[in-house]
Amino acid sequence: MHNFIPFLRQEKNAVLLNIRVSTKAKKTKIIGQHGSQLRINVHAIPERSKANQELITFFAQLLHKRKNEISICHGKTSRNKTLRIENLRISDRVLKKLVENE
Repeated sequence: MHNFIPFLRQEKNAVLLNIRVSTKAKKTKIIGQHGSQLRINVHAIPERSKANQELITFFAQLLHKRKNEISICHGKTSRNKTLRIENLRISDRVLKKLVENE
């Protein structure tokens, strides 16, 4: 349905979201598309998983999901990450949430 969006991929019962993270920003927010990734600025520092936790909290609030439904499946120590968001389907509502926050 939404195959034209390179940073989103639908699995059976989850969405995979490819992101590129910049840390120590003034505010955690979506910046926009960066190639095949969604670019995110995160306020937290990249120490002791603080930035990863803030990233999960941000997407949990944005998509109205519980934190335990969101995990980093690739790139826990990298700027390039893949988030797995359980019990979510790619829909116009999800896309609107991602685009409105740019």
